[in-house]
Amino acid sequence: MKIGNGAPDCIGGFSNTFAYKGFDLSVFMKFSIGNDVYNATKHSMSPYAAFQNVPTEFGDNYYRLIDPSTGQKATSLDRISELNPNEGLRTWSLSKTNFSYITYPSSYYVEDGSYLRIAQVTLGYTLPKAWLQKFWISNARLYFTANNLATITGYSGYDPEVSSGNDQVVCTPGYDSSTYPRSRSYVAGFNLTF
Repeated sequence: MKIGNGAPDCIGGFSNTFAYKGFDLSVFMKFSIGNDVYNATKHSMSPYAAFQNVPTEFGDNYYRLIDPSTGQKATSLDRISELNPNEGLRTWSLSKTNFSYITYPSSYYVEDGSYLRIAQVTLGYTLPKAWLQKFWISNARLYFTANNLATITGYSGYDPEVSSGNDQVVCTPGYDSSTYPRSRSYVAGFNLTF
C-alpha cells in the first residue's frame, strides 16, 4: 500500500539582487511543495521495537516488549499480555514475524516535506574608482557570503531535502534514515581587477 510520495508537486527558486551606491546584496531562495518524507529516524525510536528509546510524544500509551521490572525483553506471552492489557489482538506469539510486524512502516512516520530554504545571501561592497586609480586597479570588491542560512518547514527531522540509498547510483528521494543535515557555511573574499 502506498502511503506517501517523495517526489514534489513543484520545485523552484528565486533570486534577487539589490544595489545602493557601492553596496550590493544578492539573495537566493529555493523551495519544494507537496513532497512527503518518510522519517525513518523517528521510526527507529519506535516504542514497538525492542530496546529503543521512546519519544516523549508517546507518553505511556505504547506497546511494551521490555519488562520494566527486569529491564529485559519479556519472554512469555502472559507477561507481554500483562504489560499490554488493551492489545490482546496484537499479541500472537514471540516469533520473529510478530516482532517485525509491530515495527512495520506506518503512515505515522510520513510527514510533509515542503520547505523554503534561504540558500545563499551575499553582501558586497565595491570600492570607489577614484580611490583605486592611484594603485592602477580598475575594480576592487569585498564580499561576504552565507550559505544555507535557514529552512522554513513543518518537517520534524533535521532536513526535509533528503535522499537515501545503499550506493551512489540508486537513491530513494524522501527517505530520511538519519541523514546528516546540510551544513551552514560562510565565505569572505576580495576581488581585484587590474
